[in-house]
Amino acid sequence: YSNPSSDIISVSFWVNLEHASNQCVIISTSAFKIDADDSYMYFSFYDSGYDETDHRWDRPAVNEWHHYTVRIDTTNADNSPIVYKNGEPVSVTDTGGVGTGAAANLTNIYIGDLNSGHTIKELEGSLQDLVIWNSGLNQDDARILYNSGSWYDLHFHPSASSIHDWWALGEESNIGQAVGNALSTGTAVTTL
Repeated sequence: YSNPSSDIISVSFWVNLEHASNQCVIISTSAFKIDADDSYMYFSFYDSGYDETDHRWDRPAVNEWHHYTVRIDTTNADNSPIVYKNGEPVSVTDTGGVGTGAAANLTNIYIGDLNSGHTIKELEGSLQDLVIWNSGLNQDDARILYNSGSWYDLHFHPSASSIHDWWALGEESNIGQAVGNALSTGTAVTTL
């Protein structure tokens, strides 16, 4: 997997969690992880030595769709991510850790699970439009993506040229073009 070239990247996604007590992973990479427990959503940042720094915000209500945009400074694990829920900023708490310096390289990406073979943190819910952006999205970008709670065709987003990778996860018939940085190729999207 190739790393985004920008020092500031973003991750955006729609999520619908099914259980209030479910511990689950949204996305797990070698550089960061976004997951949830019964009270909070967590962002874990892994530096180049794979030391971890953690941040959290309130978990969303279950059985409802919520949109998140997470802006990440990959140059310093000490910087808290900026998080938007449904286009609005949320309060993020630094919960500690020993990570410092730049992020580890993105070598693997796991969606809805950890990289191991067990089922402890599998996502019980739904994801759509999971995107890694090669830029730091701002609140205006997050509001456009949220689109008042309606699905939005990312091809028309002002920052569409900064899409590094895109997993539609259920809306492939609405897209009709390739994911990732090959959006203009016209290659059909495939399902996972």
